[in-house]
Amino acid sequence: MNKKILLFILTLFFSCFKNSLIDRISEDYFPIYNGFKSKFLNTYDGQIYYIEVTKDTLILGENSKEVSFFGERNYFLKKDAFLRRYFKKIFYSGENEYLIEENFLPFIPSIFIKGEIIVDSLRKNFLIEGDTLNYFRKILIRIKGPSNFSLGDVEFENTFEVKREFYTQVKFSGEIQEEKKESYEVYAPSKGLIFYVSENDTFKYIGGK
Repeated sequence: MNKKILLFILTLFFSCFKNSLIDRISEDYFPIYNGFKSKFLNTYDGQIYYIEVTKDTLILGENSKEVSFFGERNYFLKKDAFLRRYFKKIFYSGENEYLIEENFLPFIPSIFIKGEIIVDSLRKNFLIEGDTLNYFRKILIRIKGPSNFSLGDVEFENTFEVKREFYTQVKFSGEIQEEKKESYEVYAPSKGLIFYVSENDTFKYIGGK
């Protein structure tokens, strides 16, 4: 067999194997197939919430999954070694609104790596109503694991912890608008997200459908 043809076949094989591995691990720690559903208790208000993959949808020309995420509609897709979440930032000035950013941003890596730190940022300037708007957005994701994690009497093996910081800043006409969100998350094989803590909520996994 021609060496060039053999090299092409081997390259294609390992490329397909790598993509398959990435897809499998991503599905393992954050399942996004239609019908997936997990149940959570919010210890803050005592209510039951769900993460549920509801349907396929097309956003920004990308095939994504609509996910009910603790009562809020979110959209996810797998791309470029990440599970990505849809984000849209709009700036309001009086009765006018301006689209600042719309994209799928990194949520978790397809393959967790111990000690990995992921940074994704964007800085843009816009001319709006004769004035300059300065926009800055940054995501910082710190990963720890694998380790065991207990919820009550149930212990989950090979879990990964994620500490997430999400920050946006808009400067316009001498005013500054800032927003910062932080969360602590734990992911388990086949279960996906099992523990989620934000400023106002703590969600604990209590089962499947």
